[in-house]
Amino acid sequence: TVRLNSEPLANVTIPVSSSDTTEGAVSVSSLVFTSSNWNSPQTVTVTGVDDAQTDGNIAYSVVIAAAISGDGSYNTHNPADLSLTNLDNDISTKFFVVNDGSPDRTFEYDAAGAAIENYTIDTANTAPRGIVSNVDGDRLWVVDRNRNVYVYNNSGGKLGSWTAGTIASTATVEGIATDGTSIWIVDSKSDRVYFYKDTASRLATGVVTATGSFALNSGNKNAKDLVYGSDGTNRYLWVVDDAATDKVFRYTVNVTTGAIALSNSWNLSTANKAPTGITLDPGATSGDLWVVDNGTTKQVFKYTNGRTAAATPANGPVFTLSPTNTNPQGIADPPPALSSEDGVADLEQSSETYRNSIDVVFGAVSAEASTVKTKKLVDARETIPTLEMTDLSDRVVRHRFNRTSANISVGPAFESMDRALSHEGKSDEDDSLFDFADYEESLLAELSIDWN
Repeated sequence: TVRLNSEPLANVTIPVSSSDTTEGAVSVSSLVFTSSNWNSPQTVTVTGVDDAQTDGNIAYSVVIAAAISGDGSYNTHNPADLSLTNLDNDISTKFFVVNDGSPDRTFEYDAAGAAIENYTIDTANTAPRGIVSNVDGDRLWVVDRNRNVYVYNNSGGKLGSWTAGTIASTATVEGIATDGTSIWIVDSKSDRVYFYKDTASRLATGVVTATGSFALNSGNKNAKDLVYGSDGTNRYLWVVDDAATDKVFRYTVNVTTGAIALSNSWNLSTANKAPTGITLDPGATSGDLWVVDNGTTKQVFKYTNGRTAAATPANGPVFTLSPTNTNPQGIADPPPALSSEDGVADLEQSSETYRNSIDVVFGAVSAEASTVKTKKLVDARETIPTLEMTDLSDRVVRHRFNRTSANISVGPAFESMDRALSHEGKSDEDDSLFDFADYEESLLAELSIDWN
């Protein structure tokens, strides 16, 4: 809502618009204040636009133009615009595929195999050979041919790196696995798996000596990748092998010592002739395996119930990788995106009530709006005036911005969220012209920005 803090000598018109009407729409094109209504709050509702496109998260702004008035005290005064991000709820990352190319990149795909986005990895990570995700899907490890392990967040930001010691400098490093606590790395030259106990949390540089190393089965002579998982009772490593007959070898594993013992093996599809990566959902105890193929056609093969298979499982749907994903070297499967009941947002559409570009209240939403997506709200501490919104659900979140604090918490209705908002290029005189009514409504979410 918006109101003036003094009676104008002439009408005051404040234009309001969206910088991208395909992503967000405003309910009015302008606000007009007169000598009779200057102190009555006026409301502008901003509604995120839903679409069926997998177009990623799109930034846009609510543009508050300079005031137009015959009163010189108000004429040309221009409140700051508000930056918003319409989060695409049509996509959810199912797979990360690391590519050894120029430049080296990580590609994200949805469950149907549609490419979502891709981004470069660290410049020192020049020959990636495997990628794995933790059970939360917010941390990834990429092992390089140079024996370094690079740790990233799920947006490609580097968190740290360390060197896998004990492995020979002439090794052929091919893959990496984790149980969320420790790390296993496979070397196809020595036909061994190296175990690095309690290193999943490590971000600091330095050489880490392997806790132990364990020989692969004599038939597993050309290991290309490995993945850790459980069936609810036993813990396993699955190792994919590229040979005359391509296979998956399953080993039981001791997570304390890292020791492995062959359980069984089965053949890959004859079309899956150049396997370079294997993955499973780390949050499940049963289900499928996926193998990425670096043959003429870059593809991902699904093996239905491959975790429990004692013989070659049914080959499920296959999808082709992005044309620019030319040299896939590993694949990771993050858990499915959390639903609104898990307190995470999927936001593509939402409604907000705009208060003179300063106070925004998110109201009940419609259509696709049914969840609230924030990437790890509990960790979010920002100093930028950008809102990441998605489909609002039954979860209730209140955001409150003030200039100096940066604390975020999630909870029931009207639980506060503090984040920093810089106010640059505006004088106190500009701000004092506008007085903003307090709002206290039972809305799904509320956001306020205070200009002191």
